[in-house]
Amino acid sequence: MKRIGRGVYSLGKGTCFLPTLDKKQKNIFSQIKKKFPLITLCCWHTSVLKEFFQHISAYDFLLVEVEREAIDSVFYFVKEINKDKYTFKEPLHEMMEMFVLDSKGTIMVKSLTSEAPLQNIDHVKVPTIEKILVDLCADSDIFSFLQGSEMINIFENALEKYTVNMDRLLRYAKRRNKKEELNKILNQISGK
Repeated sequence: MKRIGRGVYSLGKGTCFLPTLDKKQKNIFSQIKKKFPLITLCCWHTSVLKEFFQHISAYDFLLVEVEREAIDSVFYFVKEINKDKYTFKEPLHEMMEMFVLDSKGTIMVKSLTSEAPLQNIDHVKVPTIEKILVDLCADSDIFSFLQGSEMINIFENALEKYTVNMDRLLRYAKRRNKKEELNKILNQISGK
């Protein structure tokens, strides 16, 4: 039996979402953590979403999320250590379309919402499946290439393949002011 929410359990084997980490992701995370040991951060690559896609996406980038107070310092540090690649700080939709999506090896530094659901894998803090799903809704500028029916497919595949803690999902959605939108997506999926 596995706990999937407050007072809610599922029988059988629950499958946790444990994204694989690449060398660059581990390296960037450890360098930031060494330089800024007291900040909360997480680091993940959009390639972990590919298992949920219905259509193939050519867009890959590394997301470094840090506390709002440290975003400028971390951005300039990452830009310095990532000299041969593009580094962006909280790009808007236009910048994503013009520069980020077509660039290889891009690193994007953005603010981390407080109390975001995170997990540790190989000493690297990464988002849980709940955080990723909510962020797809909340950060439509960054994930513009995953909106509409592709986002519905991602949700369906993630909910089918992994154990998703609905309390955690909805709590984080509320923190991101996306609870209503997330409920619509969940209702659309359950109505199929």
